[in-house]
Amino acid sequence: MAKNLDVFLENTTEVVVPMIQEVRKCERSNYIPHKTPVLSNLDNWRDIYSEHLDNMYDIMRQKVDTSFPGLNIDWEDPRYFYAFEKLIYHCSSKYLA
Repeated sequence: MAKNLDVFLENTTEVVVPMIQEVRKCERSNYIPHKTPVLSNLDNWRDIYSEHLDNMYDIMRQKVDTSFPGLNIDWEDPRYFYAFEKLIYHCSSKYLA
């Protein structure tokens, strides 16, 4: 079988990728297609989740410091915390609780 596949691959110049065009309709009663957050921006999000962000940042600092003891990172630099906030914000659902 593998020998036949090798011969087939040597003689083939194109690879055909099947495309699935069928879309299943969702039948859940609470389904909202393409929900978008309302009144959600980084400032509001930061205010609401500030305590959680501080905790997550501390956990990340401890993990990086223990995993990579040779790195001398100035964790008090506000650029690192702001970059961490933006990363978490862009990975979150942005729906304010």
